[in-house]
Amino acid sequence: MFCKFCGEERKDELTLNSHMSSCEENPEVKERIQVNGERIAMKNAFEKMRREATNIHDLLDSYVKYFAKQDIIITFESYPDRWDDCVSNSHNAPNGYSENWCGRDKDTPIGYPGWRGTWKGTIKSKNREDDMSNLFPGYFKTGTGSGGQNFRIEGVIFLYDFPQMHEEWKTNKGEVKQMANTFNSEIQHLNAEFNKKLNIHINKNNTILDIENTISDINTLINKIRESRDVIKSQLSKEFHEKNIFNIPNIDSAFINYEKLSKIGVSIQNSLSVEDEDIQFHVKKINVLHNMIYEYYNRHPEIFL
Repeated sequence: MFCKFCGEERKDELTLNSHMSSCEENPEVKERIQVNGERIAMKNAFEKMRREATNIHDLLDSYVKYFAKQDIIITFESYPDRWDDCVSNSHNAPNGYSENWCGRDKDTPIGYPGWRGTWKGTIKSKNREDDMSNLFPGYFKTGTGSGGQNFRIEGVIFLYDFPQMHEEWKTNKGEVKQMANTFNSEIQHLNAEFNKKLNIHINKNNTILDIENTISDINTLINKIRESRDVIKSQLSKEFHEKNIFNIPNIDSAFINYEKLSKIGVSIQNSLSVEDEDIQFHVKKINVLHNMIYEYYNRHPEIFL
C-alpha cells in the first residue's frame, strides 16, 4: 500500500492511514500538492481553450485573461498570425501528425495549414522567476529565441490542433479563398488603371511635350531640360495623387479578424472621393466585394471571414 501524498509504501491499512495523516500536514507535501494541483488546473484550462477556439485572436485573448486572473500579466507585441497553407513540419507538427525533417520522407506531408510568426512581448508577475517559456501550452509551438520576462521566440500554430477551427476550415476554405482572390485581383486592376491614367495625365501635358522637343534639338541643354521635366512630372504626379488618392490593403489571411475587416472598410470609404471616373469605378466595385465579405462575416463570425 502506497501513500497518495508522498508515494511511500506501508505494509497494512492501519499504518498507512496513520502515515498519511501526518504526511498530509507536512509543509513540503502541502506545497507539492498545491503545485501539482496548479499544473493540472492549467493543463485543463489549456485543453478547454484548444477545444473551444474558433479563431487564433480570441484564443490568445483567453490565454492572456487566464493568466491575468493569477496576477501574471502577459502582453503580446506579436504572435504567429501569418496564415500559410503549408507550415513546415521539419521541427514541429500538430498533435497526432508526423514531423518530416526537410521533407526527406516522401510518404509524409512536408507541412500543415496554420500560422507563422514571432512570439514577442513581456510578462510581469510577483514571482520574478516566471519564464514565458514555461507558460506556453503544447499547441503553441516554439523555435529559436529567448524566453524570460522580455521574450522573443519564433513559433507556429497548427490549425489541426483546434477541432472547431479545423472543421470550419474544411467546410468553407474554398469559398473564402475565392472571395479573397477576387478581392485581391481587383486591387491589382485598380493599381494598373491608376498607373495608366497617371501616365496619360502626365504625358499629354503641353509643357512636357515642348521640353521633350527641346531636348532633341538642344543637346547642350539636355541635363537642365531633363531636370525641369522631372520637376514638372513630380508636380503633376502629386496633383493627380491628391485628387485620386486611395489606400486599400489586401486581404492577407483566410482568418481575417473583425478589426482588420472594419479598417479595410474605412479605407474603401476614404477612397471613394477619387475624381477619375475609371479609378472610381474600380473603387466602387471593391466596395461591393467588401460588403459581400462583411455580410459573410456577420453570418459566420466564428471563422472571422
